[in-house]
Amino acid sequence: MPLLQTQVVRFFCLSQLKLATHHRVNVMTLAFKRVVILNMLVLGLSAFGGLVGSKVSVANEADEFVLEPGNKPHVVRQGETLQSIARDEFGTTGLWRHIAEHNQLDANSVLQIGQVIEIPRLVKREREFASVIFVKGQVDITPASSGTTRPMEKTDKIRINDIITTYKSGFVSIQFLSGSVVNIQPATSVQLTKLRCLADDDDCLITLDARKGALSSDVKKKTSQETRFTITTPYASAAVRGTRFDVEATPENILVGVTEGAVDIEAQEVSNPLDIGFGIVTAAGQVPGQPIELTGPPTFRGVAARFTNGDKLSWWKVADSSNYIVTLSSDAGSQNIVSQRRQPSQVFEVTDLDDGEYFVNVRPVDSNGLKGFGTSQKLNIVSIDDSITGVALNLEKQGSDLLVSVTEKIESAEGYEFQLSPDPNFDDVISVDIGQSGSAIFRSPEEELFLRARALMGSGSVAPFGPTTQAN
Repeated sequence: MPLLQTQVVRFFCLSQLKLATHHRVNVMTLAFKRVVILNMLVLGLSAFGGLVGSKVSVANEADEFVLEPGNKPHVVRQGETLQSIARDEFGTTGLWRHIAEHNQLDANSVLQIGQVIEIPRLVKREREFASVIFVKGQVDITPASSGTTRPMEKTDKIRINDIITTYKSGFVSIQFLSGSVVNIQPATSVQLTKLRCLADDDDCLITLDARKGALSSDVKKKTSQETRFTITTPYASAAVRGTRFDVEATPENILVGVTEGAVDIEAQEVSNPLDIGFGIVTAAGQVPGQPIELTGPPTFRGVAARFTNGDKLSWWKVADSSNYIVTLSSDAGSQNIVSQRRQPSQVFEVTDLDDGEYFVNVRPVDSNGLKGFGTSQKLNIVSIDDSITGVALNLEKQGSDLLVSVTEKIESAEGYEFQLSPDPNFDDVISVDIGQSGSAIFRSPEEELFLRARALMGSGSVAPFGPTTQAN
């Protein structure tokens, strides 16, 4: 058995990327370099120099310039090369590739005395960046410009070859000019390796190297540009356009789930298409497995009109789910994360939250480790005024109806919240707001029903629940 297996795995969006070949660039050389880069990552080496996690070199000098109209002719003299001409014209040999590509030459081209070539006009490219739109917990940034690791701040700009590292409780979301957003999960290391997305660029090119951990992406397409968004991992890469998907890289395998769009997965010269609603597990040294249908979104059992610390939100079990990822955020898009945990139970308990509006997103995780579709629920968090006594309920059956009323109304109450549930724990609850009258009529239940109420006070506070009353 060999001591080390290397593998090259690629994901390509079903609408395949087109490689421009109108210049005489050595396409086979480019392909070979890509294989070498991916294999270096398998060996634990950075494609940008040194071991993974070491200081990263700056971007290629030629990538810092763009072509502008205004070429000038140059007559080749004895002994001149593309490198020497670049040094004379631009002050550095590193820009010779621009001259070569403009004249449809390659690195092996021999210039002839008297040959006329054109010198393109180069303009320094505006330094692009991605913006940090959310950061929470322990997150570090290692700027390529300094190589010094420091804590990330929300005002930071992410530039080419910068490295983002999140720890156990760290979350960060970054947004590009195209509108694409990447949510980086805890215990993840990501490097921005390519970024070319200015308004005058032919397309929007973004590449992230996810060295370890998990992230999710929402790739947007600008109307004026084609977006080429790529995420690479130690032995795989995903090239997508207009797609939402999850990537998780572990030492043993890579897991990909697509919740919007489609991806074609290739490994060991075997290709499997992956459509929306499917995931796939690719193990190191193996061909891709067969597409696995992602689990559907869970259904909440019952949602109260408001929650206080100690209240619970529950959902029905999703078939073939071993765990659930429960994300609490202050926004509907689950970017401004308050907390996140993976748990086997189907209950979320509200704890230590200030008053306000929150959102809970629940995603099932199947036995393969693939994340399914999620569902979200808004929570209105209010505080309890313990100085107010809980109210009791009186039940009176009137034919096929049930009259429910507060036994002793509270004068300062703005109204009351009645909760009805088939179980005494109120896991599956119906919540109804009642006016100051403190009474309501319900259809008489055919099975056991449990009821409780609390007074709605001013300034978003509530009284504690009173005793539970049972109706048969």
